[in-house]
Amino acid sequence: MTEGSGATTQTGMLLVVLGMHRSGTSATARAMTALGADLGNRLLPAADGNNDKGFFEDYDIVKLNVELMAAAGMDWHTLGELDLSRIPPERLDAFQTEALMTLRGKCAGKVFAMKDPRLSRLIKFWKPVFDCVGVPVKYVLSVRHPLSVARSLAKRDGMAEEKALHLWLEHVVPSLVETRDRERVIVDYDCLLDQPAAELERIAAQLSLPLDPQRFDEYRATFLEDGLRHTRFQPQDLNLVRAAPRALRQLYGALDAVCRDGASGAPALDTALDDAQQFLTDVAPMLRYEARVYHHIAERNAAIAQLNQHLEIFKQAVAGRDQKIAALEARHPQRADNAMPAPVRGNGPLIISCLFGAIFSEVHDAIPGMRCVFFSNNRNLKKAAEAKGWIFEFVKTHPMTDDYRFASLQSKYIKYLQFFDAFPQYAAEELIIYCDHKFALDKRHVEYIVGNFEEGKAVLIRNTPRVKLSIQDEIDQAMEWERYASTMPQTVAWLEREIAARGLSMSNRIMNTGLIGYRNVASVKPLLDEVYETTWRLAQPECQIIWGFLSQAYERLIQRIEWEVLDPKWVVLI
Repeated sequence: MTEGSGATTQTGMLLVVLGMHRSGTSATARAMTALGADLGNRLLPAADGNNDKGFFEDYDIVKLNVELMAAAGMDWHTLGELDLSRIPPERLDAFQTEALMTLRGKCAGKVFAMKDPRLSRLIKFWKPVFDCVGVPVKYVLSVRHPLSVARSLAKRDGMAEEKALHLWLEHVVPSLVETRDRERVIVDYDCLLDQPAAELERIAAQLSLPLDPQRFDEYRATFLEDGLRHTRFQPQDLNLVRAAPRALRQLYGALDAVCRDGASGAPALDTALDDAQQFLTDVAPMLRYEARVYHHIAERNAAIAQLNQHLEIFKQAVAGRDQKIAALEARHPQRADNAMPAPVRGNGPLIISCLFGAIFSEVHDAIPGMRCVFFSNNRNLKKAAEAKGWIFEFVKTHPMTDDYRFASLQSKYIKYLQFFDAFPQYAAEELIIYCDHKFALDKRHVEYIVGNFEEGKAVLIRNTPRVKLSIQDEIDQAMEWERYASTMPQTVAWLEREIAARGLSMSNRIMNTGLIGYRNVASVKPLLDEVYETTWRLAQPECQIIWGFLSQAYERLIQRIEWEVLDPKWVVLI
């Protein structure tokens, strides 16, 4: 079946898939389509080498969960109980209202299955929301052997076994505790792969939903395969693992018995669950300390990783430069050039544009009679740029790539004036106008900017043509493009952290960074540096999100103009 074409019921229904990461929640969620469930029409894209067949997670649900955890100062892998009391009450109310309206829209008249492993740790937040949706709510708990989960997380994330096993408890315990009095079914991932027909029939019976044979055949044919499982363990194997606490061994053993024997194993599960819950309570103080230490280490590691990335780029650039210098000196030994480059002479503003990477080849016309400089790491564009009237500058510090997202990140080197050290002849310019390569800048545009750039302002920038009154509007539009969507979760998490730390807002009208006028650059250089560094750190080429957030602190230096004031209309070339 096609996701988004779920069965319709008179009142609707909500199926909540719970489980630890790497525990088969994707396979379980996809199986719900055989019971007539809809998974949503805004699914996160599959990730090669992670979830090749798809996550089957609705973007709106995942986004809300990521923001909620970030507001509580946590990430999906942070150890310790998630404390919602850290979120201001009014903001928590806003989260719950958003969650309720989102779910009501998705459950209206159909069976909707929602899945995100974060739900397991956020279940105390979601349960009151579920109670208000107005449809029956049933739970599907996906369970996998803790050692299989740990092996998978070690492979994907390099996670230590001790941490993975504890995270297993922190997902499974609240899932079981908070659904004790609710209609639920527990699904063993290995059993689902071994005997999918029998398991789906059992699940359908316990949830009182019909099993569609045609959809089940499609699920089995297109989704289930041996490659979904890389390890297989027995419950007793945990006895050989010193990193596995007794509470975990007992709980998984009880869960395994319930999955095999049904209700007869329930008393043992209740006892094991109580013990596991007490274990988490006992170790909570230690984990709170560990979380603070981890956060500090993570910040240091992120900074080191960014520096290493830049260092590697510079190493490549220096090696390439040295080779070219040696070749030139061999051909022209009398022209060893140690002089500083001369400034580009002329009156009026400096017009700059750029294009990085090998994907595009079009270069728009320079403006006759004006100083127009085109930067690129693609030497093949030199003739085309010069033929269109540009001064061509080769950026040798950035290796060429055919990866559009990486090339887009590289282009921020020019947009946010990071190139002055490599091209010092441009550093003293009084007025610089940057224009994206995909737009045609006209002489009349430049005349308007020169004539209307207010004294005391350092940046002149246009508001977007489509009115986007908040950063969230920009995020929603960016999610339509995979190159932006793939790193949006960490971008949203960064925003959440920075909102709390800086007191900035998500309610800022978005500006279009395709055209920016700069004057008195020193006054806004800290902003330009931070926008540039943050786009790289988050690997988020949609820099308008980051600019819209960080620029709030510099609003007094920014002059906004509307899209329509430039005449003629700005022409999109590509």
